[in-house]
Amino acid sequence: MEELEGVIRELSKKVAEQKTDNEPLRAVQAQIAVTNQVYIAICRMVADQNGIAAEALLRTLFDSAINCIVLAKHKEKLKDFIRNGQFTHLRLIRFTDVVPEKIKPLVAATEDDWEALSEFKSTDWHKLGTKDSFKEAEYEADMYDKYFRRASSYAHAEPYITICPKDKTWKSWGIEVSLVRWKNAAFGVYGLACNAMLHMLAIVNREFKLGIDAEFEKPLALVKALKAKYVEMFKQAVANEDNAVGLAVQPKR
Repeated sequence: MEELEGVIRELSKKVAEQKTDNEPLRAVQAQIAVTNQVYIAICRMVADQNGIAAEALLRTLFDSAINCIVLAKHKEKLKDFIRNGQFTHLRLIRFTDVVPEKIKPLVAATEDDWEALSEFKSTDWHKLGTKDSFKEAEYEADMYDKYFRRASSYAHAEPYITICPKDKTWKSWGIEVSLVRWKNAAFGVYGLACNAMLHMLAIVNREFKLGIDAEFEKPLALVKALKAKYVEMFKQAVANEDNAVGLAVQPKR
């Protein structure tokens, strides 16, 4: 796992630090730097076997990667990307009471800008719904429902995290603090995070013709091996459930 993490971080750094005068690429590079920080945090949570935090951060990673991909594919949307960032800055200064002697004049001076940016009050900068953004980012068709929804449940600390079936019928449900299950979730998150990073970097490479296609061979092979290991782990989890009943059933690492 450490080898894969290192290869992805190095590849990400190479893309993010390429010298360029291309403004859309510079914006994408900045967003890659953000995504890379989230990826590093996920790797730390996986090392600590903190599945809840890893799942929550996975949602952020998906969001950040999608921002990179959509902007890379739609360079004409750079202005909206910038305006959306401006909108959030102007929104925040309107709800702070820190150093009012500096903030109040700023609020007054930017009132026209704030009104002009009101279109972003209920939409993302790319104007796409979440499912549509996944499609535009060229993720597999079931990625949203299979993985993003689950990560969102962890990010929002929803009841899903502590509610489990009491038996194999899935008719009776109960509450459980499932430390083992949460710990085991970290391994699956790691594979998804690595795959999301490579997917993002590959599309950025394609859209900006960076010419680093060959450098994806090694990390993709490592991800494939990791996926095979996870499949075996999942099969073992299913076998464990077939041989036991109740909320305490947990997959082995």
